[in-house]
Amino acid sequence: MLGLERGHVVLCKHETEWEENAKAAIQQLKKLFGPLAVDIQHIGST
Repeated sequence: MLGLERGHVVLCKHETEWEENAKAAIQQLKKLFGPLAVDIQHIGST
């Protein structure tokens, strides 16, 4: 299972690593989808 159990919420301070991970994932997706991926955005997590 990814993340927290259903019904659990945890607030934590911002980590710059999250942005770096998102950028890396976006680059992988762009390579995978090529020109089909017109735009890929990182929305964040709640």
